[in-house]
Amino acid sequence: MIALVYILAAWGLGYRLRSCLLPRPDFVDSLSEQTPALRKLPRSLLLLPMDLLIGLTLGTTVVYFAARLLGYFFPAGNWFPGALLWGLCLCLLGLFLLRISKLAKGGDAIQRGGRRLFPTLIVVSSSVLLLAFALFLTRKTYFLEGQTLQAGYTVFSDLSPHSALVRSFGAGGKLLTDYPHFAGAGLNYHFFFYFLGGILNAGGLPLDWAINLPSILGTLAFGSALGYSAVLLSGKVYAWPLSLLLFAFRSSFSGFVLFFEHLAMGLTWSEALE
Repeated sequence: MIALVYILAAWGLGYRLRSCLLPRPDFVDSLSEQTPALRKLPRSLLLLPMDLLIGLTLGTTVVYFAARLLGYFFPAGNWFPGALLWGLCLCLLGLFLLRISKLAKGGDAIQRGGRRLFPTLIVVSSSVLLLAFALFLTRKTYFLEGQTLQAGYTVFSDLSPHSALVRSFGAGGKLLTDYPHFAGAGLNYHFFFYFLGGILNAGGLPLDWAINLPSILGTLAFGSALGYSAVLLSGKVYAWPLSLLLFAFRSSFSGFVLFFEHLAMGLTWSEALE
């Protein structure tokens, strides 16, 4: 499926850009020198989400301008799949051009401490639980049932026009940098997020997954950055899962209180979580 290939290509582009632009020695090693607890964790848990966000941001921008350019030459045609291929090819070209040989490290190299299995298991388990949480939220509030899109009562008012915008992009509609439902009011919403959803929809993903998948990936990337920041500030590996727990409940225990109140009222676990 071309949508998934696009994500992988953008991910690789982000990796190459990050490798070229970040200073040497690697900044994660510099952080590890300040906080020994970071030495126990694999660097990929921070770097891979960072690469994904960099690549998707740049790749989506490239596809947008390619689509606008094609729109001048083929105003009445379904040029969006062509723009998607253009952007994908440019991402792959960027991967080739940015491929550089490793430079010998000079000066005082930072010694990396050995990774420990137990802290890594804590962090990976926390990330898996965050993934399950993100899947639960997205699939419960916005999903395709047959030919009908179902949206939760907390999000349907916003997602109704947003879904139309994403589908318009995915079907090769006009790419005005505007929000047609509120004409003249400027860009009050995340235009490029929904344009990315249009790319994924044009690449073969169903409309619900085209919107939910970037949200899930963004949640994981943010959770990784939040966990690393918590360990960096506290010096404790256990701050990683605690920060994700507080993030899931808006940094307070009011969510727990409400959850147990719902259980006391006789609701099931699934109903209480909803």
